[in-house]
Amino acid sequence: MSKTHLTVLGFLNEKPMYGYEIAQVIKERGMNHWARINLPSVYKALLTLEEKKYISGKRIAEGNNPPKTVYRITATGKKHLKKLVEKILSKPKTMVDFWLAVAFMLFATEKKFVLNAIDNLLEKMKKNQKNHGFFEDKKLPFNYEILRNFGQNMAKENMKILRQLKAELLKPETDKYFPEEK
Repeated sequence: MSKTHLTVLGFLNEKPMYGYEIAQVIKERGMNHWARINLPSVYKALLTLEEKKYISGKRIAEGNNPPKTVYRITATGKKHLKKLVEKILSKPKTMVDFWLAVAFMLFATEKKFVLNAIDNLLEKMKKNQKNHGFFEDKKLPFNYEILRNFGQNMAKENMKILRQLKAELLKPETDKYFPEEK
């Protein structure tokens, strides 16, 4: 799975766009920093996704401007996006991956699936906290103390934000952003 493929499919699931426009939205949303997605990888992903028939491009000329290709996601691409989002939400390799999938979950997968994935991740994080509690008894050099505190604070903050996300998802007005449950 490529983070850039997920990102391109996710944005095209929102609306048709051309390559540079996708790159601009990535920059506007800060994804070039937190998800490490750059312009060259966007163009490479567009070519790959078009070859696989996940997206289709149409060249459009406006006025005296050079023609540009506007891409849209295909039905096959929507299925692939759903698969990518669900795979990452259910077994994220990193929290950055998880949050990237959250960024593109709307209109891609069912609300119940997302809620279940959040519950599973929260449970896993609680277990990890308990399993790593043995470090708290040991006196460590100051730099390791700081790193341990950093890790604990990051875990607490991620759990707090996951609970906020879950609370928002439980509101009935968010139903409009998800396909009907099967």
